[in-house]
Parts: sequence; C-alpha cells; structure tokens
Amino acid sequence: MKGNKEEYAIDYFKKYGFERKICKNCGTPFWTLNHNRTTCGEAPCEPYDFLINPIMKKYDSIDDLRNAFLTYFNKNGHAIIEPYPVVARWRDDIYLTIASIAVFQPHVTNGEADPPANPLVISQPCIRLVDVDDVGKTMKHLTIFEMAAHHAFNYPNKEIYWKEKTVELCHNFLTEIMKVDPVNITYKEGWWEGGGNAGPCLEVCVGGLEIATLVFMMYKTVNDKYELMPMRIVDTGYGLERILWESQSKPTIFHSIYDEILNEVLSRSGIEDKTEILREYVYKSSIGGKQDLKIYGEYLSKIQGIFALLDYTKCLTFMLADGLVPSNSGGGYLARLLIRKTLRLINTTRINLSLKDLIKLQIRKWGKTYKHITEMEEEIYDMLSEEEEKYIATMRRGERIVQNIISEVKKKGIDTIPLSKLIELYDSQGIPPEMIQEAAKKSNVNIEVPENFYSEVVKRHLKVKKEEEGKELSINIEKYPPTRKIFYENPYQFEFKAKVIGIEGNNVILDSTAFYPEGGGQPCDQGIITWNRGKSKVINVQKIGNVILHEVEGDKPPLGETIHGSVDFERRLALMRSHTATHILVAALTKVLGRHVWQTGAQKDVYKNRLDITHHKQLSDDEIEKIEEIANDYVLKNVDVKVFEIPRAEAERRYGIRIYQGGVVPGGNVRIVEIEGINVQACGGLHVKRTGEVGLIKILKCSKIQDGVIRLEFTCGLSSLKHVQRKEKLMKEVTRILNTQEEHIVKSIEKLKGEIERAKLDYRQLWKKYIQEIVLKNITLNPIICDHIKIFVAKFNELTKQQMIEIGGEILKLEKESIAIILNMNTDLINYVVMMNDDLTKKGLDASLIAERISRILEGKSGGEKTIAQGYGKRMEKINMIEEEVEKCIRGMLKT
Repeated sequence: MKGNKEEYAIDYFKKYGFERKICKNCGTPFWTLNHNRTTCGEAPCEPYDFLINPIMKKYDSIDDLRNAFLTYFNKNGHAIIEPYPVVARWRDDIYLTIASIAVFQPHVTNGEADPPANPLVISQPCIRLVDVDDVGKTMKHLTIFEMAAHHAFNYPNKEIYWKEKTVELCHNFLTEIMKVDPVNITYKEGWWEGGGNAGPCLEVCVGGLEIATLVFMMYKTVNDKYELMPMRIVDTGYGLERILWESQSKPTIFHSIYDEILNEVLSRSGIEDKTEILREYVYKSSIGGKQDLKIYGEYLSKIQGIFALLDYTKCLTFMLADGLVPSNSGGGYLARLLIRKTLRLINTTRINLSLKDLIKLQIRKWGKTYKHITEMEEEIYDMLSEEEEKYIATMRRGERIVQNIISEVKKKGIDTIPLSKLIELYDSQGIPPEMIQEAAKKSNVNIEVPENFYSEVVKRHLKVKKEEEGKELSINIEKYPPTRKIFYENPYQFEFKAKVIGIEGNNVILDSTAFYPEGGGQPCDQGIITWNRGKSKVINVQKIGNVILHEVEGDKPPLGETIHGSVDFERRLALMRSHTATHILVAALTKVLGRHVWQTGAQKDVYKNRLDITHHKQLSDDEIEKIEEIANDYVLKNVDVKVFEIPRAEAERRYGIRIYQGGVVPGGNVRIVEIEGINVQACGGLHVKRTGEVGLIKILKCSKIQDGVIRLEFTCGLSSLKHVQRKEKLMKEVTRILNTQEEHIVKSIEKLKGEIERAKLDYRQLWKKYIQEIVLKNITLNPIICDHIKIFVAKFNELTKQQMIEIGGEILKLEKESIAIILNMNTDLINYVVMMNDDLTKKGLDASLIAERISRILEGKSGGEKTIAQGYGKRMEKINMIEEEVEKCIRGMLKT
C-alpha cells in the first residue's frame, strides 16, 4: 500500500547488496550499490553527469537502440509486439496513446481479454501534449516519445514474473547491453496512479536523468480507496530518447533525436549550432542553478523554438499519419492546436522553412521505420494545406475581433483581460493569446499570458467527453439468465418459439429471441408475438447486459407461456442491407479519399441512412461519383460477408486497429464482419450473406456537419430504386412543363433562364420610366414647404421595400434639399421609408427621428440612420395625421 516501505523490500536488492538510503536533498528513498552516495541520482539533486563524462555504451541511432532493447527482452522470453497507433481508437476515454500500458487498457488490464502475448516487449510511440509548453525550454521534455516497455500479466492461477524479475531484467539490460557501471544506477521509490489503477513503482536514474519507470500495478482505485486487483501487472516504461541522449552525451536530447534534421534546419536558416554553449546551459540548468540568460542573447530563445518545432512537427507527422483529421472538437482539436502553435512558432523563429518543409524532413526520417507514414505522405500535405488556409483566415478575422474586445475593455475602464477570457477566445474563435497580447500592448491594456497556457487548454480536451445516453430502463435483470440470440445464429430466421421468463411493466423477457435489439446505429426489429389466447405487437427491443427486453403494445403473455414470434422480415432485411451498405461505403470512401477517413457515427434505417466520416473538406461531385461507382462495384462482385467471433488480441493482430471503424466494442472476444478484400470491422449488427443482396447504393446528399466531419445520406436496395423512380417522375414532369425531350432539358432551362433575365431587364426599364413619370407628374407637384425645405409624402399600395427606396431616390435626384416619405399600404399594415440627402443632415435633420415620430402616430416601430430610415404601423386611420406631425418634427429639429 502507498507509504509502505515493504512494497520496495525486493529480494533482488538484498541479494546483490543494494542499500536503501534517503536523499539528503529531496528526501526520497532510493536503492543503490554505491554506499557513499547521498543523493537519489536524479536532477536537480544531481547534475547531468553524462554531459561531461560518457556513462553508457554509444548507439548511433534510435533504430539501433530500439533493436537492442527488443532483442534483449526477446532473448529473455518476451514476444515482440508491433507498436499500436498514436491515436487510441480502441479506447473510449482518451484520444491519444499516452503510454505503452494504454495499448492494453481497459480490456486486458481488467481481465476481460487476453494479452497478445505474455510476457511481451514493445516500443510504443506515445504522445503527451500536457508538456507542450515545456518543449524546447527544459531541453528534456517532449510531446512525442518512444516508450520501450516489457509487460507481464500475472493471473491468480498463472504467475509470469513480478518485482524480482522486473528489477533483474532492467538492471541486466543497463549493465550488460548499455554497459552502465552498476554503481551509477539508482532506483527511487515512488507511487504510480492512472486510468483507475495504482501501485508502487521504481524510478530508474542514471547520470542525473530518470530513464525508466518500473510500475507494479496491483491496485484499483474505488472511491479514492485502493482495492487489490485479481491480476498483477508489470508495467514498465523506458524513455528510449533519453537513453539515446545519455549514450551519445550530446548537448541536448534534440541533437540525439533529430541530428540530421536539426543540421538541415540550422543550415538553411543560417543559424550556428553552438553545442558547447548549449551543453553548459543544459548542465547548469539540470541542478537548478541560476543563470544569467543575457549571456546567451537571442540565440537561446531562438534555438529553443527550433527544438520545439522539431518535436511538434514529428508529433504532427505521427498524428496525421494515423488518420487524425484536424477539427474543432475531439482528438482533431488537439491536432489543430499543435498545427497552429507550430505555424506561429515558425513565424516567430523566422526560419527559412515552411510547415510542409519541416514535415517532409520528418517523413523522410521516420517513414523508414514506420512505413505507414510514407504511405500517408500526400494525405498529410493535403490536410496541412487546408489547415494553413484556415489559420490565415482565422488570423484575419481575429484582428477585428481582438480590436472589438480591447475597445469594450477600455470602455469599461478595465486595464486587463482575464485568463478565462483568453482560453474562451482560443477555444471558440481560435485566436491565440499572443495575438491579443500584441494588440493590447499598443492600447495600453495589460494581458498576462501564462507560460503554460496551451498546456491548460490541452488539459480541457485530453479526455473523451461521453455523450449523455438515453434514459436506460431501470429494471433489475440480475435474476434473469442471458437471452439466447437467435438473430446472431441465423439473421434470416424470422419465425421462432420461445418461453416467457419475465414480465417487467410493458416489457416481455424471453429465454430466446430472433428480435434484434437497438444498438450500434441499427434500429431494433419490430413484429408480433402470439400465444394460445392472445397477441401483441413488439414495438421496441432493448438490451440490458445480456438480457433482451421486448416492449409490447396490447396484451402481455402469461409468465411461463410459450409464444410464437414473428419478426417484420421486410424491415429486418432492409436494415441488414443498410448495415452492410454502410461497411461497403466506408471501404469506398477510404479508397477514394484516403486512410484518414474514419467513421464517426452512423444511423441505419429502412429507407434513408446516414454515415459521418472524418474528412478535412467538402466532397466534390467527381469524388461522390467515384465513391458510388466503387461501392456499387463491390456490390456487383457479390462477395461473401463472413461473420465470426475471435479473441480481441487475435483480431487486432490479424486486421489491425481499423476494425474499430464503428467505435469501441466491449468483451474479450470481438464479433468480426469481414467482406473479404473490401472491409473488416468489429460489429454487433446484422448483415446480409453476400454483397449482391445490398442492391444499388445511391448517395443522396453530402454535407459538412462540423469542422472535419462530413455527413453522407444514402439509400440502398429497393429504397434506391424508389429514389430513382421519384427522380424519373420529376424529370418527366419537367419535360412536360418545358415541352421538350429529356436530352434537351438543360438547353431548354438555359433558354428559359435567358428569357427570364431579358424580361427582368425589360421590367426594370419600364419601372424606372414609370417612377420617373409618377415623380414628375404627381409627387413633386405638391410639396409641403418648411423653411425652404420641400417635404414630399407619397402613398402607394402593395410596393416592395426596394421599390419604395427607388421612388424616394428618384425624388432626391430631382430635389436635392428635400425629404421623401414613401408610404405603402398593405392589407393591415403601413410600411414607410424616410429619405434625405447628406446636405440636410448637416442642418440638423435626421431621418431616423422623423421615422420615430411617424411610428408613434401609427403605433408601430422604426429604425435607421440619418439619411434613410424605415418603419411600420397598424393604425391606418391615422395616416392623414402624418404630414402635419412630420412638419412639426422638422421645424423642431431646425430650431435646435
């Protein structure tokens, strides 16, 4: 338990003469073979000695070091597991893979599924964006890093290895493979918690740097208390980049990771690599010594910025290569945040490379080891191009927004903008705080942007926000056995017999059923159940745990009765076709648009279906046509649709993480739906036997429902036929109205459009001539004279607002110093426009005040500006009072 030193009293330490000591600086207990040691072995209690004296065997590249690590543990009985993506599609609680153990959470760690091997070794790329603001500054923090790890899963009836073997393996790797002197290794006692689990840990330090953590996961946290887990897990993590840094003794960790990229960036930007100055700075910083930063000048901040750019662009390369589409929500938000922070940093460091240039260098380096990165190269550039355009547009829009905010702040007499407002502006508008700070400084408004601003923003978006689920039936199902699922045994069985084993309100519980319950975007089945003396309609089917409930309308069968169930087979078959069509469409979309396409939601229905996918821009007509062609080609090939269950680890090994297109699925075994050579998904829905049964797939509509998410609405089978028939019927009606043949429709419409445009032009010319005559012959003949100003009041019926303004404008052309009031009487409302030229406003007249006076007479409303205003009123009987009141109003304005 936490705080219990017995957790760390490992026989291996005793056997080989390790001594438990307390660090004189930080007070942390640690184990060492150096009996003269007084500190724990980690900075700032000790400096980075490896920067001065090489402390372990040198490895030239991270590839060589990774291979040495995997080979060592493989020789010691560990199966090598391929790394998982950095986007954690198998998790419903986090977006990114933050540690190697995250690969096995929650299904393996909770005992639900077997691990892919036991014990195993893996070198897993991980992303932790909470350190985003520290990258470059500390010279050791990274957003993306490789966690080399060996794991063992100990079950009550099967022990693999525990603390003794874990420490032994670690110690031997460091001493035998890395050639570290045993006296230079310390094991600090610690405690680890995460993901609902906890346990004691040992932090392994060499040369002042923590390079590994050995976690002994044995507790689960329940209501802030620790409970022993049935399984005990060895969860280790070795920082591969840190070990590489120590092995090479280079001035910074970035020199070790990005050697050739760093040289190219510095060379192309005309910046010197001052290695000895950096070595001195990092060494002094490791022990927390105060330094005079002035001696480093601008060079330090510039090189720190370049280091951060190298880390950020590697992180983005891996994110985008794993199909994370930048957006304003979810995991895509994190990608966009990093892209925009990178773009801004490129501008401030003034390097002679673009974002694409940096990403190209990263792809060239990492694509050799991670082949999928090279395969995704063009898609990565496409997504980045879109994001750069959006960033520029945001900055332009942001300038206006920022100025408005600063003006509001100054009006209120406030001289600062709080952090909460800065975060809100970044979250909602994408405006970086630095931009606000720069603009505010010019207006003497104070803004303090904390150094960890982006880290704080990231924390708000790291975990998946669970959507509120629908109201769950509050029924205790523990007393019922699992329902036998006939719909899985044979999706084409629509008739069945079963026994009633429970009645809960309007819900009937059967021992077996062919009725499919709602789930996975597929609506439930409907139908009827009959028995000797009764019949009821099944209107809703839901699943709670392993028990299926049938909501019925009408009488309910007695407990123990044998019923006959009949599923609405037409509805069922339509839904099966729709579900298989969804899988086919996902395959076609991926083929046309790229492997960044992931399903984010779907709803199958009897007629029209929808499918939401990740994609960074609207689909073109050509793309939609190509997608339809490929999807229907898959249908015509009449490929077998195979459905089977296999262990989760086997499914992931065989098909990869793309099986989770439809979302995370629970259980140790997963139900696989394989359309051979086309699509494989973990899916709990019902499907047809062969793709040919789906029928025609027709995309009806394609729209962007949010940034980075496209929605397709489509039909299949008979629904597609009905859609085509409706279109055909509409086409026939159009040809009838236009009195033309189908092949001439476009020409006929273009001809009609031209005729309409000419008629509009003729109408405008006639209208202009008409209002000129009306103004000359009628309106301007009888003005009201008020101090040499002419007031023209004209009354009309059924004019548009535009027509009223045109008449008023014509009056003002003829009479410069005049006021035009155009009244328009509809059935139960009077609309009006008041207009004057600028010259009269200089004399103190205001159209909006005149309009307001009219609105009071007519009991309506008004609004506008000094030269033009409008309004309406209901009191038509008072229309004759307007001229007199307007004259009074004008005389009053002229006097003031």
